Amino acid sequence: GDEFVAFITVPSREWATDKARSLIQELHHEFSDQSARWKTSASIGIAFAPEDGKIFDVLYQNSDKALYHAKEKGKDGFALFGDK
Repeated sequence: GDEFVAFITVPSREWATDKARSLIQELHHEFSDQSARWKTSASIGIAFAPEDGKIFDVLYQNSDKALYHAKEKGKDGFALFGDK
């Protein structure tokens, strides 16, 4: 799969979780052509600065850990770093 990183200012953790749910819903699609069908989905890992890291490398590593936690729970999900 493809991975990308976005650094954005968020007003609250609740806003971030609402945005993650919205993005997952928008990216969940089924496509088909004459010979094949395929689906897209998204898994999202979220880390917050400064509590989860103050430099890029740490934030990236922590969001990646959250991403893999989200993937362990199944497709089309998200996780916040540090959540169980």
